[in-house]
Amino acid sequence: MLAAALGIAAWIALDRSFATASVCSAVYARYTHAMPRFSVYAGFYWVGLFGMAALSGYGAKTSADPHRRRLLTHVLWGTLAFVLPSMATSWFVPAARAALPSVMCHFALILAAFLARMIALERRQAGEAASPTPASEPA
Repeated sequence: MLAAALGIAAWIALDRSFATASVCSAVYARYTHAMPRFSVYAGFYWVGLFGMAALSGYGAKTSADPHRRRLLTHVLWGTLAFVLPSMATSWFVPAARAALPSVMCHFALILAAFLARMIALERRQAGEAASPTPASEPA
């Protein structure tokens, strides 16, 4: 996935016709995308999102480590909390039907909040592990 991401990023950067004719409103933007290039990118993007949800859900369910389960649950809920409302908005708000990528950018803030919380939990865990524990006194 990383090699594919680098290849797609280079392709988008070098291909000036990848996204054209942008129409921006106050909240979201719609672009005209050249096919099949956009289909390749969209497929890669959705495989990544599905992988985030499926693998974090599997890990949260099967992991023996409670801390790891908690972190994976953050990834799962963060992913679902931005993908599902984005899809619903694009489906039920007629003006946003052709603007799913832009709508998803707005809802990605929810994923960012879950990931920021996950980082805070990791820092706290690392801080607790690094702090010396007081030696118990003999009775």
